[in-house]
Amino acid sequence: MNNRNLIKVGIFYDGNFFHTNSSYYKNIHNIKSWISIKGFHDFIKEQIADFEKIDKKLIQIITAHYFRGRLTAKEAYNENKLYPERVLEDILLSEGVVTHSLLVRKGPGGRKEKGVDVWLALEAYEQVINKRLDYLVLIAGDGDFVPLVKKVQSVGTKVLLIGWNFEYIDENGEQRKQSTSAELISSAMYFVEMSEIIENGLTINDEQILKLFFDISEDEIDMTSRLYTGKITTVKPSGSNFYGFIESEQLHTSDIFFHFSNIKNISHFNYKPEELVGKAVKFQVEEGQKGHKYHAFAVYLLKSDGEKKTNNLQTPY
Repeated sequence: MNNRNLIKVGIFYDGNFFHTNSSYYKNIHNIKSWISIKGFHDFIKEQIADFEKIDKKLIQIITAHYFRGRLTAKEAYNENKLYPERVLEDILLSEGVVTHSLLVRKGPGGRKEKGVDVWLALEAYEQVINKRLDYLVLIAGDGDFVPLVKKVQSVGTKVLLIGWNFEYIDENGEQRKQSTSAELISSAMYFVEMSEIIENGLTINDEQILKLFFDISEDEIDMTSRLYTGKITTVKPSGSNFYGFIESEQLHTSDIFFHFSNIKNISHFNYKPEELVGKAVKFQVEEGQKGHKYHAFAVYLLKSDGEKKTNNLQTPY
């Protein structure tokens, strides 16, 4: 392969912005999963390959950086955040993402991140120049990054901005809004609006979008992201909910247990439990318990031809 044909990409995360969005999908949204860094990077490569009309194999992520404010060890321990922070660092490390942290300072108005955005901008520009990046991918929403975007594009590097725009009700019942600066959007050569793409993708069970998500286990971070196919063969009541079993030719078994809570996109359908029998699904598995071979911890109902779904795009999960 001729290296001159490779597209060199650098990815830069505003950690607070990305973590807020990922936490929304884990804690508020019906998907109940974090955004996978591995799946996210693959999605980015797909987007750039589409822009350039070339094979994804020619897209090379050569550097990736994650910037964030960080609590002191004592503060994180007292607030039960020390372990989650370490898990995040492990995940980023496993995907080759360099972390940059500044201590969050306390002030009259509470905790504030100071200097993180400036550090990101300086590091990003330096990487663009030194590594001659073809693309700078910026995951951020703050208008303060406009000068960075303009400067980077002035030296011939294309900027792909990835942002979110949505409203939701948080766990305390408060109305929240996540947004990307309109000025920042207009300054970038390319903009990908993730909230809309994710909702549309989940509605049609787009496999590329499903691979953006995974669950973090306390005992195992690197859980399999493989999606199997099968169909529901049995549904039984369990109190106010139900459980059932999936048959899969790929796994050569019909002993794949699932619970109602494992169906990630159930709100998109108007099925009664008994109507799920025979429905096609995609799912992820882990080792089963109580004598069952497998447990499907993430199940996605597939849309059959001519079938309509309930549109919940405007309603926060």
